Amino acid sequence: MRWDDIQILRRIHELENGESGYLRTGFSLMEKIRTSPPSDPQADARLFAKELLLARDAGYLLFNEQPHPGLYADPRTDAHYWLQQVGDIELTLAGRDRALGRVVLNEPPDPDEDDNRNIASLTLQEVADAIGGTYAPMQLQRFLRDSGVPDGYLTALDATTSPEVMYSLLENLHEGGSATRRLLRTFLGRWLSNRLQIWPDLTVRKQVLRHLAQQGWHLKVDRLVIGDQVPAPTDPRLIVGPIVATVVRTDIVGSTQLRKNLGEAAWADRRDEHYATLRRLLEDYGGTEINDLGDGLLVWFTSPVAAVRFGQHAFSEAAGKQMPMRIAIDAGECTIADPPETLDGLALARVERLVARTSPDELLVSDSVKSLTDRMRINFSAKDVELADFGAMKAYTVERSVGTT
Repeated sequence: MRWDDIQILRRIHELENGESGYLRTGFSLMEKIRTSPPSDPQADARLFAKELLLARDAGYLLFNEQPHPGLYADPRTDAHYWLQQVGDIELTLAGRDRALGRVVLNEPPDPDEDDNRNIASLTLQEVADAIGGTYAPMQLQRFLRDSGVPDGYLTALDATTSPEVMYSLLENLHEGGSATRRLLRTFLGRWLSNRLQIWPDLTVRKQVLRHLAQQGWHLKVDRLVIGDQVPAPTDPRLIVGPIVATVVRTDIVGSTQLRKNLGEAAWADRRDEHYATLRRLLEDYGGTEINDLGDGLLVWFTSPVAAVRFGQHAFSEAAGKQMPMRIAIDAGECTIADPPETLDGLALARVERLVARTSPDELLVSDSVKSLTDRMRINFSAKDVELADFGAMKAYTVERSVGTT
């Protein structure tokens, strides 16, 4: 498992005020705060030792190393024995402030959004090439500093070209402790969300997001979070015969009244901006547009997981943009017509009836979609609906946040 520095500091603070015996050795502390059985005991101990050393070097933690004569253990190669030699663990004043949240942290608030998952080196190289190819080395340093990367991470870089400097930084953040991984996820999320001084080219952005999604990383509120791995989309032109398609219907709630209130020109601008966002997400998650219905889009996916992620992300993107929306998702057997983005099947009619029973700001899925996405481990809330021409049906509202596991 990956250990988190804030979690460790908080538990030490709790133990100092109660079960302080667990602070006598690093090994007993590790076993006390472990939340799951070790999948790789040696790797777990090595990562825990790294977090203790990083916390000490940052001035948050104090401990004594008490090696037996001639038997000093190296935390990198024999972390289990080193943790048994570490004793008298205690927080510094700065560590206690950090544990209690008295320090303003410019990092995502939930360390549990990171797990043992890595970001592939090839993906980091894609990012490094895209950003490094824009700046000379000195300009790159200024860009990184302005983007919130602390100077301490910049002075240690030793490379000749800007892409090499950028890749070295990303690798160092990825291989550092939990705090540096949070910094990396925030940096990548802000870059992919066009929040930094330089924006990724649309082709590069699509490619990086697709590769991240295949690794199980998703964009949420300007940062990367863990979720389900999304398979590469299937080219509809390569599909022969009937398929089980997942059909998504988005709907702008109260579109007629909104059009009257805004006027034709302003309504068209806001709708087109909304559609542009949906179509960008459609590309990110490998979906295919069937039709523009004037107040929403009808689209389909070969992957039900990607369809639900698309719906969740659409709500995240719409937040604060005064575009009330509802989304319904159904799945069923369909045939692919000509042209290849056209589908034919009862699922298309059923999803239209389902969206009519969907409340504003609600993501509603059919029972078939729920059964296909149970492994996402998101929260479903049952909702009985009556669909015209189809009768009573069990549907489920799903949480709209992206990246839960």
